Amino acid sequence: MKWTTFPCNQFDKVSAHWDTLNQSALQQPILDSMFIKVCLDVFAKGDEVIALCEDETGPISVGVFHKVGFGRYATFQPSQAPLGLFLVRNNQLSNRLLKGLAAVLPGHVILIDLLQQDSAFLSYDEETNVLQSPYIITGRLDVAQDFELFFASLGKNMRQNYNKVINRCTRQHIELEAQCLSSSENISEAIALFGQFESNGWKGQSGTAVNINNDQGKFYQQLLQQYAKHDQAEIWRYQVDQQTVAIDLCIKSADILIILKTAYNEEFKKLSPALQLKFEILKHHAADTSAKRLKSVEFFGKAMEWHKRFNAVLRPITHLTFFSQPLWRSLYRLIKFRK
Repeated sequence: MKWTTFPCNQFDKVSAHWDTLNQSALQQPILDSMFIKVCLDVFAKGDEVIALCEDETGPISVGVFHKVGFGRYATFQPSQAPLGLFLVRNNQLSNRLLKGLAAVLPGHVILIDLLQQDSAFLSYDEETNVLQSPYIITGRLDVAQDFELFFASLGKNMRQNYNKVINRCTRQHIELEAQCLSSSENISEAIALFGQFESNGWKGQSGTAVNINNDQGKFYQQLLQQYAKHDQAEIWRYQVDQQTVAIDLCIKSADILIILKTAYNEEFKKLSPALQLKFEILKHHAADTSAKRLKSVEFFGKAMEWHKRFNAVLRPITHLTFFSQPLWRSLYRLIKFRK
């Protein structure tokens, strides 16, 4: 096995290898080379390193790393990336693989943080010099083949709250509609409106709201434009009397839909538009009987109470830290224990 490094502006040299590993390992649309390329274009500072490991049969592992302290590297992790930018064949880590990575990264390497790794996939044996630490619990929802049966399986309060909104609006002759937009022509307008919703809420007050002119806005606009070219973008909007009051930004692969971000107009919060929109997304994809139907919806954010009420399957996302020598791991554990 041989490791090779590249500057972050040469991602095109490894993009095909990246997709090969993603398709054979996680098959996640958020780890498609299109996603990584936009992350680097918008958020990279220029000192990030791309590392590729190969053998005679093809790529073994690939990731994007940056130095975060003396002797310490971590996977490059923009907050917009739900999983760490790292892939490995068969989702299997080993000392040999990670020692090779430590040897090829610039400078002396004591430890490497593999951030936000999906515990459902990545594995390693006890001999690997790795420590695991918790990050968040996230949720996945399987797309039902019969929405009515799925709806009936939900808790009484969840069903009543959904029906309460529908019945109230029916009595008051308020029109409710969910629309799925997938063409590139709709993206700029949707991102601008999404930014307005966030700017009017707490994210606007904290300065973290999406804006069509800031890096976040540029990222989501470029990302959705790229995925739309391959029919892999879905922008869902929930309308009340033809006024958009909630938006979900989504990307998908062959059978997985990922809800990247959600925003809503807080003036309509009594209608729970963001939650109502999730019902409509699930209803839409449950009705699809084609061979290309979606199998699951991934949230990837921290599991909320409504995830649990949707009967989502929960699992941990974790951080993994590899130590180039067992001694470093022992010292690290000792220091953490004393804290």
